[in-house]
Amino acid sequence: MHDSVQRPGGARLAGWISALVALAALPVLGGCAERLRILSSESASVTLEANPSSRTDAPSAHQLRVLTFNAGLAPGVVPQIDERATKIGAALAADDFDLACLQEVWLERHRVALTSALTTGSGVRWLSPPRESVAGLSCADSELTNLVGCVAKSCLGESDVASCAIHSCRGQLDGLSDGCAACLSRDLDDPLGSLARCAAQSGDESDGSLSPKPYLLDGSYGTALVSRLPVLDVEYEQFESSMHPRGIIHARVAHPTLGEVDAYCTHLTPFLRGMKHPPAGQFISEQSRQIDELARLIGAGEPGSNPVVLLGDLNTGPHAGQGREEYQARLPQHFARLLAGTGLRDAAAGQADDCTFCYQNPLQAHPDTGGLRIDHVLSRGFEPRQVDYQRAFVRPALSDHYGVRVTFRLSASGGLTSTTKPSDAQR
Repeated sequence: MHDSVQRPGGARLAGWISALVALAALPVLGGCAERLRILSSESASVTLEANPSSRTDAPSAHQLRVLTFNAGLAPGVVPQIDERATKIGAALAADDFDLACLQEVWLERHRVALTSALTTGSGVRWLSPPRESVAGLSCADSELTNLVGCVAKSCLGESDVASCAIHSCRGQLDGLSDGCAACLSRDLDDPLGSLARCAAQSGDESDGSLSPKPYLLDGSYGTALVSRLPVLDVEYEQFESSMHPRGIIHARVAHPTLGEVDAYCTHLTPFLRGMKHPPAGQFISEQSRQIDELARLIGAGEPGSNPVVLLGDLNTGPHAGQGREEYQARLPQHFARLLAGTGLRDAAAGQADDCTFCYQNPLQAHPDTGGLRIDHVLSRGFEPRQVDYQRAFVRPALSDHYGVRVTFRLSASGGLTSTTKPSDAQR
């Protein structure tokens, strides 16, 4: 520790704890039962044990049931995270999906709760990438001093210190470095420990060769693919991202009629306004690059390729249509480019009349009406005889997003197109 850096005294330490509680409620602070093979220039490869065994409650051979759900288990952003995590685990366990893509399961205790609820049966797999290391991040003494001073002056005695800090200490909050905000968000269940670690590390000599990215919430991806179909192989590709690590889970699964199916699960960067960093324009360009990378990985559907399903919160979507107000567009040029570059089809086409991120959701009511349709099920390489699309977990609302549940009803042949290869049963 440098001699010029002072350790915090007891009074300042208590004040910093209150400030951490305020930080936990900021919108900026918006698990892994399996080890995935990481395909990234910045991450070493690891192996994954495949799951060739059949599930105990085998799916109907003539349908494929998929689900995407942003669970919104973001501390300080969406209320009642622990109560909702229990309800979400029960709801998912009772759902009859074959494949489910989950987003925003940020905290370890929620990952444990959901995996316990979902993987009690034989052949059920929870696939998620390991956290990115954020070791070495810290806060400068001046950052914490300025923030605590504002909270002490403006918010002590308030019933909701967090909301007061957001409104009264905006300048100090915006003045936190990315590394400090990330450090303070590593363990929101232990603000005292986080404070001690972030303050102490600021005085330690650091290894200049280590430069962790300032990812929030301890470097958690928050994303998981759950499969009740046999998993033959799986990999994870990391995307360039800020605030949270992001990427795509790709699992090859076995379906009794379709044969091998390539299932993808992702959560792309959102377009957020009013952020100090990154600015809004950077969010847009970051998502645009992710769209291009996603299209490259999925490909355009060459002859002999497998059927494909892409599930997730893409944070982009189309407009409801001329003269309609059920939902508004969000970066629709990105969504159109993804469909055009991959040949994927929107399962909601002609069926979706409602938003998935809705401004009238009771968990986060908004004065505006309508919302966004940004949670998607996309597919390619097979022609179902019927597509049943519906929103999931609407009443009661389990998240600030509604889920999307799609059942592809298949013909005896599976409806494989000329670009897909037949299953063994069809050969």
